Amino acid sequence: MDIRKEFSSFDPRCENSVTKLHDICNWDQLDDVAIEYHDLQENIYIQYRELHVTKNIISDYLKSLRNTEFIGIDYDIPEYCVIPLIVGILNSEHSFVNLPSSTTESMNLKYDLNIQYLFCKNVNIKGEVVYQFTVHSECIYLIKLKNVKKQVTGSDEQNSYAYAISTSGSTGTPKTVRVLHSCIVPNILDLSRILSITKFDKVCQFTNFTFDPSVIEIFLALSKAARLFMVSKDLKNNPNRLLREAYSSQITVLQVTPSVFMYNWPSECLRTTILSNNTSLRVILFGGEPFPKLELFSQARQPCNTTKIYNIYGITEVSCWASITEVELTNEQSDPHYLGQVLSGTLFQVRNEIGEVITKGVGSLYIGSDQRICLMNDEDIKDLELPVFRDSGDLVSIDGEGRIFYKGRRNNIVKRFGNKVDLTEIERSVLQIDFIKSCYVIWDHNCHRLHLCFSAKDRTSIGNDQNLGTEIMRRLNKLDPLYRPDKIHFLDHVELTSSSKISLDFLQKQVTKDVDNVDFQRIESTFKSIWENNLQRGNSSFIKLGGTSVVALQLSNAMSDMLQMEFPRLISMLLTDASIDESLSYIKGVVLSRNDNFYNTGEKPSTTIITIEDTDISRDFHTNEQDDNSNISSSEIYNCRWYKCRGQLYTNACSINEKHELQYDEITRVKVIKKYDTEKCVDASPTVFHYSDGKTYATVGSHSGLIFTFELGSDFNSAFRIKLPDRIESSVLVLDDFRGVVGCYDCNIYCLNLKTGETIWVHRTGNVVKGSAVLCNEKGILFIGSYDCYIYCLSVKDGSEVWKLKSGNGSIYATGCLHYPSDTVLFGTLDGSCLALQQSTGKLVWKYKLSDPIFVAPLWLNGGLVLFCSVTGLLCCFDIEVNVKMWTYKINGNVFSYLVKQIDTAREHETVIITSQNKSVYCLQSEDTNFKTEPTLKYVLNFHSPIFATPWCEDNFLLIACTDGTLNIYDFKKNRLMKIEELPGKVFSSPVIDRDNVIIGCRDNYIYVLELI
Repeated sequence: MDIRKEFSSFDPRCENSVTKLHDICNWDQLDDVAIEYHDLQENIYIQYRELHVTKNIISDYLKSLRNTEFIGIDYDIPEYCVIPLIVGILNSEHSFVNLPSSTTESMNLKYDLNIQYLFCKNVNIKGEVVYQFTVHSECIYLIKLKNVKKQVTGSDEQNSYAYAISTSGSTGTPKTVRVLHSCIVPNILDLSRILSITKFDKVCQFTNFTFDPSVIEIFLALSKAARLFMVSKDLKNNPNRLLREAYSSQITVLQVTPSVFMYNWPSECLRTTILSNNTSLRVILFGGEPFPKLELFSQARQPCNTTKIYNIYGITEVSCWASITEVELTNEQSDPHYLGQVLSGTLFQVRNEIGEVITKGVGSLYIGSDQRICLMNDEDIKDLELPVFRDSGDLVSIDGEGRIFYKGRRNNIVKRFGNKVDLTEIERSVLQIDFIKSCYVIWDHNCHRLHLCFSAKDRTSIGNDQNLGTEIMRRLNKLDPLYRPDKIHFLDHVELTSSSKISLDFLQKQVTKDVDNVDFQRIESTFKSIWENNLQRGNSSFIKLGGTSVVALQLSNAMSDMLQMEFPRLISMLLTDASIDESLSYIKGVVLSRNDNFYNTGEKPSTTIITIEDTDISRDFHTNEQDDNSNISSSEIYNCRWYKCRGQLYTNACSINEKHELQYDEITRVKVIKKYDTEKCVDASPTVFHYSDGKTYATVGSHSGLIFTFELGSDFNSAFRIKLPDRIESSVLVLDDFRGVVGCYDCNIYCLNLKTGETIWVHRTGNVVKGSAVLCNEKGILFIGSYDCYIYCLSVKDGSEVWKLKSGNGSIYATGCLHYPSDTVLFGTLDGSCLALQQSTGKLVWKYKLSDPIFVAPLWLNGGLVLFCSVTGLLCCFDIEVNVKMWTYKINGNVFSYLVKQIDTAREHETVIITSQNKSVYCLQSEDTNFKTEPTLKYVLNFHSPIFATPWCEDNFLLIACTDGTLNIYDFKKNRLMKIEELPGKVFSSPVIDRDNVIIGCRDNYIYVLELI
């Protein structure tokens, strides 16, 4: 959208058509005071007559200088002497530049602009004194500098510029800006008209000369023969005295940044001075920073104060102001974020992310003109195509009426845990708190930490820092968890830049004081070593380099072991396709947080899962690779009575009378009685199943694509081997007649004969399948999720699709769960969604969103309640039939193992067992019979290694497999924990116990059958 207001039809490239800055000065009131200067010791008054004479003396001499464009004014010259120098330089048809106190910045300007001559107060600069002026009783020297570069600007291009200035870098990299007369003059004339400036006004000149609004202040006064109120640097550094001087001197126009206004002057002082009922101050212009909170003015002004307040907006690249709006404090409809009407010769254009101009919505603001032109660095005006647009770096929104509203800096939108976060939204939320005066949100890119810095209106009335932090967090807790800071800093004072803006360098120093005390080099070296050893080479992110949940767990465990602390978000970040740099930044942030004394902000925010890119993997594969000892006919019909997997027993028959208890009161050791080589890692959990012929079998898949199925018995002779084309991590769902359903990394769901390898049916999904299928035997359908974010309902008979549903952007990692009371199937997703879907139709019956990914199946409790657990260990219990969250319980560690439900037969109460990556096992016990109230912690078992596998509970024994390969058995009767066996590789497969046998997979490529003794 272009918003245009014409000033005139002149071309800035035609010098003779331009009204120049010095031409608009009004010399009709020579006896009036032009400059009123206040120092701590004295006041100086300079009439227009003296100013006129002095500028002519300076101008007459400078006209003799040839082959130079810009003449510098050093920062050490007294403020009231700068004005005649500026006007004198302009009158001589040269251009001025006020040099900053920074040596580096000053040198850069001298070089960029080829400054050969410099006005200074003290002769301590390398160069030749060519003239000595007396300026308002001060001795000012004109120096010809040495070691400047050769003049390259042609004479026909000279005299086009009014001045040059350096940007602060707030809109990007600092730039040297050359400002044409045609750019700045319309600003002066517009504001003079809008603010009704007359010769009776007293305009404050508080802005540093290296900040372009100072030009506005100077020439607003000079163009109307008004009085310019100036103060010394010493007086600026005494804000209370400055305020009293300004008030007693009866200033009428004040241009100021919000930072100066808020931090220099307390509300009670403003109420009794420049914002009192009898003040002379007509106008306050706020610019250079976002408009301050309106409540500050209500408290800082007396009820009958009539001072008008304006919000003025612009960028140095289109010097100086671009739009203005009056903010009416008594009008509730007045929005300080409204940019108002554009000023003369100015164009506003809003573009979307791909650069298209938009007329409604949110986009980036570009400010341009075909008249108001500034040149950046080495640009040549002859090479520019009109109109010229400059990127403001700001986000804005356009409403239906075409009004444009400021939303914040574009670089205030950062990526936190894979999500875009607008820092401005945090600031706005905090500013709604009554006692907050100002706040700033700082994003530490190196450590990926979010810092909130704030100051209070009246700290003594609020209480201590902890009370302040508590109130702020109460407010922030209403926001998405992404917006909660990692650390809160109370600011007793702030530092401002030379442009009177809040110093970002100062804020950065406040939030990074503790970085140097951490050995980040060692952390990076260790993490990168593990990353490179387990992933493909390249500069891509975790998933794209072949990362899996197992590798993510290895990385997290290695960091935890090395630093002796938990990194609860690391695995989630990796599985959202985080890069190595993003992962390291998070680790650094957690390490730095360990010893921080800051307000506890609760849970860190969640991540949005980015699904793995779909790849077209060949569907060709080989099956029917049976062992020679296969001797079972495929024509026999077997009914599956029950199967066990991941800590649970599933019944396919109406009733089961069999009961197989362990034969030992005490288990002292285990013995390996059989193992099968699967050629690659076995991370999948075995399924043990029992048929109507009385025989029991186990089946498990491998990373090699092999599926082994074998009979559990005295000789273990019957073993069957079939092969799929890609990795298998899911458990096999066993049906009647040796049919097994399993998901594969080749994106397919297979129904196979587990003996012969015959493919009964195949169903193609859009991505990897890691979860197991769940069966609804009565309806003859099964449910399974895929990394393509879809949940599939398939016919058991032929694999045809009954329905599929994509409820969000979360991939499906875990198995589902049937919920019989509501006739639904439950799934948790990697974007934290908890879902209940109608079994027959797939209709979404219920949904709840957790803030973290879900890697484990939901659990149906006996009373009809359902339990979901996020990867960060947050358990949420729901009554989905009435859509009520019953309770939450937090485990301090990542959870990848499925929840195990047990019945306390003595008390007829349920218990839930959870294992965690933090090396602990938790047993939660309901106080009632069905977990309607928050559970209590019955016991915690602590181990020496993280736990990924789901435990198995049998009679009085609990079997836990740690990732280091150790099998641990907890004896409930004797309340004793025994470490029984250590397998030769890491273990992520969940053990299953049948009678006295333990079946488990290992990362040494073998499936083990162990005997409990």
